[in-house]
Amino acid sequence: MSEPASSQPPDELRQKVAKRRVVVLVGAGISAGASGGNPVATWTGLLRDGVGFCEQRIDGIPAGWSDRVLSDINSCDPDDLIVAAEKITRKLRTFANLRAWLRGSVGNLQCTTRDTLEAIAALDLPIMTTNYDQLLEVVTKQPPVHWGEADRVQRVLVDDEPGIVHLHGWYEQPESVVLDIRSYERILNDKFVRATMQSTAFFKSMLFVGFGSGLDDPNFSRFRLWMRDVLAEVTNRHYRLCRAKDIQRLSEEHQDDTFMRLLKFGKENEDLSAYIRSLAPGATNLGTALHSAQALPPVASVAESPGSLAGVSDIRRQPRPLASSAARELLRDIPSATSAEASAIQQAFAQHLPELLEALKQIGQVS
Repeated sequence: MSEPASSQPPDELRQKVAKRRVVVLVGAGISAGASGGNPVATWTGLLRDGVGFCEQRIDGIPAGWSDRVLSDINSCDPDDLIVAAEKITRKLRTFANLRAWLRGSVGNLQCTTRDTLEAIAALDLPIMTTNYDQLLEVVTKQPPVHWGEADRVQRVLVDDEPGIVHLHGWYEQPESVVLDIRSYERILNDKFVRATMQSTAFFKSMLFVGFGSGLDDPNFSRFRLWMRDVLAEVTNRHYRLCRAKDIQRLSEEHQDDTFMRLLKFGKENEDLSAYIRSLAPGATNLGTALHSAQALPPVASVAESPGSLAGVSDIRRQPRPLASSAARELLRDIPSATSAEASAIQQAFAQHLPELLEALKQIGQVS
């Protein structure tokens, strides 16, 4: 792993983003920042909340149990944290109790700061997350897809349908939540998940954003150890964004992660959104970034009227939203276009670049 020399994004990463050869992996730090520092957005904070839930809502909690679990959590040792999660889920006993706890904790997270979430959305790249909440869905307007939904995960990653892939599950489907020892073993041994991560790592680069510093983010610690095994034979580079002051310490932590390159995004967490936005292709490079991203599957001919698809619920028939802020700006900057012409331009964005250029030429915006 090479030592980064600048806080400017490297050209290699910019080029990969422009070619849509990047998948964004979002960690707990993003939810923590977006929710105004709500402690349940972090794994340790969520576990502490779980102890309180068990004390208040579960009968038969033995004396001293809470203190023992909190001791495990406060150690900040990844193994102790996994043990604490196991103890909590055993006391919860049922998926109904697990859902009730998660709904009252991560399900109640409110988005108070949207900058970084909007910056991630503006990249218009596939997004995966280890978070259980739906803050990304609130901003991107895309539906949650958990790791157990194999076909949908595959379709999201190849742009056949929109979605945020939750690698550790999401709170409304507790059977998908990866929290305790048993659920970690289940996902670690899931053949589809391993194949998905291997193929994604082979064909694309992963951009890790919002992951804490190792011991205080055990979800990432275990995920990284898993990747070390999964990516052992893959030469493609992957990237982790971090603060400048964390570079030295994280370089030591990642010394065996030959697949990872650390990139400093600035001095403080507030610098992250600007760095992410700087990765987005400029207006002159929209063609590469949008090519295939907005393409519709061949489910209807051009001759069909808008009403002919009424009542069809298949999400594959719906165009993906124009997440690129640059694309929206360009559409607004064509004041001479009639309503029909503007509609044609938007359809061209949604299909492919040649049609876009042709539509722009028709109204005299491109010579």
